[in-house]
Amino acid sequence: MKLALRAFWLKCQQDQIALAAGHLSFISLLGLVPFFVISLSLLNSLPGFSDRVNDLESVLVQHMLPEASQQIVAYLHDSIAALDTISELSIVALFVIVFSLLRNVDQQINRVFCKGNCRSLRRSLVVYFSILLFGSILLAASFVLTSIVAASSFVSQWLPSWVMVLASGFLPILLSVAFFMLLYYGLPLTPVKFLAALQGALLASLLFEGCKWLFNLYLLYVPTYNELYGSLAILPIFCLWLYVMWNLVLLGAQWVYWFNSRLN
Repeated sequence: MKLALRAFWLKCQQDQIALAAGHLSFISLLGLVPFFVISLSLLNSLPGFSDRVNDLESVLVQHMLPEASQQIVAYLHDSIAALDTISELSIVALFVIVFSLLRNVDQQINRVFCKGNCRSLRRSLVVYFSILLFGSILLAASFVLTSIVAASSFVSQWLPSWVMVLASGFLPILLSVAFFMLLYYGLPLTPVKFLAALQGALLASLLFEGCKWLFNLYLLYVPTYNELYGSLAILPIFCLWLYVMWNLVLLGAQWVYWFNSRLN
């Protein structure tokens, strides 16, 4: 086991995941907001969700970002509101930016699996649109389930309050696992066993929640960043969180590759 973990760590160093995470963080500064805008716009077009997009924005940002970055909800809301007024050329530019982000994520994950990205443009568009669509549906499903658990008098009558709290906290983790499964099972050009993708998704989700908790503790008890940066404090916080997040994504991909190799 010790030798296997050593081999796993050496593979992480060989692939320079910290450097790759920095590259993806820079790309994400341009592409993450358009990615969320397009995903939420897809939900906005679904029947029954057009009036709940604002709530979905809050749930998404609360789950994805540390507490100090909650003002990004306002940016997302303004961007979606402006989507109806911008030109067709600007909408095309948004899709190009999102495609570039997903393309870079695709390349880095396949680099972990020792594969070059040899998908055709047409197939890439299908895969990336599927990730956008299913990611949006997963977000909506998580929101609906959370709302049902919170609002159902039948459920609250028969279950203790601590079970309700546990369920409401557990559902976002399921959302994380499902989204990481989309990445680890759908993007690699190498066939991936379901169990390997599930293990990597669980690992990445648990690390993600743990790092978010530690990050919030740091921001709460070491508030020097506000004194140093003032109103611009959200920028270094957001950049640092993106870097941490992409390190976790690539670390999970490394685990999927390592465990998938052992299964084969």
